[in-house]
Order: sequence, then structure tokens, then C-alpha cells
Amino acid sequence: MTDTAPHHRACGGQSSYSNDIMDMPGDPAWTNDPEMRVFLAFMKKYARDSYPNDQLSIFGYYNSAMVVARIKRCGDNLTRDNLQVQATHLKNVSVPMPLPGITQHRA
Repeated sequence: MTDTAPHHRACGGQSSYSNDIMDMPGDPAWTNDPEMRVFLAFMKKYARDSYPNDQLSIFGYYNSAMVVARIKRCGDNLTRDNLQVQATHLKNVSVPMPLPGITQHRA
């Protein structure tokens, strides 16, 4: 991750710091966020029995998006070797749900 600094969050009228790196459903700060709306629509359609505020739901959604990003980077060369190269040489890959400005970068 390129950004691991704690992020300032408003909490009950008081300031707090968190090491969260993901947008969190239920946090009023993300109510109108386009990525959050897509996530909640996805959960409603494909995971009705799951609780969208559960961090495991968010991480599963995020990790799935990372898998898709890696496969797309393979292009027409979808081999084990190329997938491994793409997974270990990410450069500023952005997928839904991390806080703004957080990207994957591995060289």
C-alpha cells in the first residue's frame, strides 16, 4: 500500500485516528460515495444474507477486485507465469473501497 498513515475520522463529534484503510459502510462520511453505493448494490444483489457492514464482506469485495485487476493486466497472455509477474509488479493499481489515495504498488 502506498498510504499507511492513520486517517483522521470524525467520531461522535470528537476527533479520532484510525488505521482503517477501507471505506466503511454505515460511516456517514461515505453515504454518498459512488464506490460505496456500488458495493451496497452488489451486496444487496449477490449477498443478501451477508451483513454489508462486516469487515470481511468489505475485504472480500476488495480482494476480488484485486484479482480481477491482476487478470485484466495479463491481457491475452493468461498464463501462470504472467499472472505471477502481474501480481508481483503492480504499479499504482486502484480498486474500489480503499480510502481515497490508497493504491497497490509492488515492484
